[in-house]
Amino acid sequence: MNALFSQGKTDFRAYNILSGKKRRRKRRRFNRKLQKILNKKSVLAYAIATWTEHYISASDWQNQHQLAYCKARAKALQYEKITSTNNVLNKNSDDEENHNDDNIEVSAEFLQFLKTNAKFKEDARREREILKSNLESQANDLIRTEPDISEPMSIEQCQNMYGDKWQQICPLEMLLTNHYVKICEKYKPALWPNIPLNL
Repeated sequence: MNALFSQGKTDFRAYNILSGKKRRRKRRRFNRKLQKILNKKSVLAYAIATWTEHYISASDWQNQHQLAYCKARAKALQYEKITSTNNVLNKNSDDEENHNDDNIEVSAEFLQFLKTNAKFKEDARREREILKSNLESQANDLIRTEPDISEPMSIEQCQNMYGDKWQQICPLEMLLTNHYVKICEKYKPALWPNIPLNL
């Protein structure tokens, strides 16, 4: 492959043929591994194998289109550089024209507005800090909870809630509730704090 690029000319067609051979080799190797896994009839292994196949096809696609992406990104950066230099030049010329307005008068109402706004921002900041400290203290005091199981519903309540199919739905609901209670007793989950994650 180095012989292709050492001539000074890049023969992309030959490069694509070589990369096609590598892809076919990878595909054959993958299919052999997939057959071994399928012979074991493991559902988890099959899921992993299909994920790997999708990953390989995505990485092949990325490798094929990487050159085009780099070219497009270079053009975009070049355009961004030109526009940003034009913006800077325009701003500098505007600033030179606006330097004559040094004697600006500010009214008392505007100053009062700025003071009120600053006070409001400070109060909001303090409230956020207090709320954050409260949430942190609650998160530190994680408690174990028992499942909230209310009394079972009566037959009349089941008939009103589920209609004609109440005899099929009530046992399913009872089974699900019983399963939930068993899991809670076995693992004793902690109460998850209902707060947003600040990432």
